[in-house]
Amino acid sequence: FNIQNYDKQQVLTESGTYGSEKQRDFSLETYYYSGLRVLKFIYIEPYISYKLKDSNQGYLHFKTFASTPTFYADFYDYTRLSISLPMSFYITKNKKITYRPEFERTLYTSRLPRDEENNFVDGEKQVNNLFLHTIAYTSQSEDEVRKVTLFYTFQQQSSNTKFEKYFPYNYTGHYFGLQFNYSY
Repeated sequence: FNIQNYDKQQVLTESGTYGSEKQRDFSLETYYYSGLRVLKFIYIEPYISYKLKDSNQGYLHFKTFASTPTFYADFYDYTRLSISLPMSFYITKNKKITYRPEFERTLYTSRLPRDEENNFVDGEKQVNNLFLHTIAYTSQSEDEVRKVTLFYTFQQQSSNTKFEKYFPYNYTGHYFGLQFNYSY
């Protein structure tokens, strides 16, 4: 668990001003991780995590510069479920191909989703879904000091929030990378 007490950040009040109360965030995360050898050359590492975040900070929503703002309490509170099942296929003792599917679902406790016109949608809560699919080739030196990984990740995020003028909620992405590790 994690508790953050902010020294200077005050909490927004319903009147649209900052009060004397300081911002406090609390998060609790529990997870399970394990490494299992299925066959001599196949290794899986299932991972599941559940996170809860609670913040006393509110949100003041301005639909336009000329409109009257609306206050939303508990705007940053959420629960998140993450699941991953990496599978490594060993070609040799020091070379492997890994496929890592990951899924993350974030459910906001009080935040309403917004439509394309920046209007909050009553009767729903904001939900974000993130899918990642990574394929990697790793080669490690015989002395296990150096490791090089070439990887590709496909990312897709979807949300019931459709207003994306300032921040994208629905998108896909492609990432290529080369990672070099050296340990002694």
